[in-house]
Amino acid sequence: MDDKTLKRFWSKVDKTGSCWNWTAYKLKDGYGQFGYNGFLWRSNRFSYLIHFGDPGQKLVCHTCDNPSCVKPDHLFLGTIQDNCDDKILKDRDAKGITNGMSKFTEQEVLSIRQEVKNTTQRALAKKYNVHPCTIRYVVKQGWKHL
Repeated sequence: MDDKTLKRFWSKVDKTGSCWNWTAYKLKDGYGQFGYNGFLWRSNRFSYLIHFGDPGQKLVCHTCDNPSCVKPDHLFLGTIQDNCDDKILKDRDAKGITNGMSKFTEQEVLSIRQEVKNTTQRALAKKYNVHPCTIRYVVKQGWKHL
């Protein structure tokens, strides 16, 4: 990799904070994008490439959980499972209403759990206009944080 490419990359990085943040184009999820050799690289992957070599098929994950960070000591390689485990360990996984697939609010879940003591799951499913399996999930295994 030539000096011109490295200079162009680092010109798009703000190193003033604890994270080195990408300041150029970012995707909707906050990851930076950098063009090199006719390919678009995520900026964190390109930073990893510069400092440690090609990440191959592995994900380039962040210890800082900041998608725009390209600081080498904030980056580590992992599998999809490693990244999911890290998210859960740091309590960053979507729960309750922050989960885009959620059908209920937390208050509705608490109400359903009380109501199921006096009525059937099928009746609650009809009341809330969902499938009975959705009620069963709420009662038996979902929304563990409540």
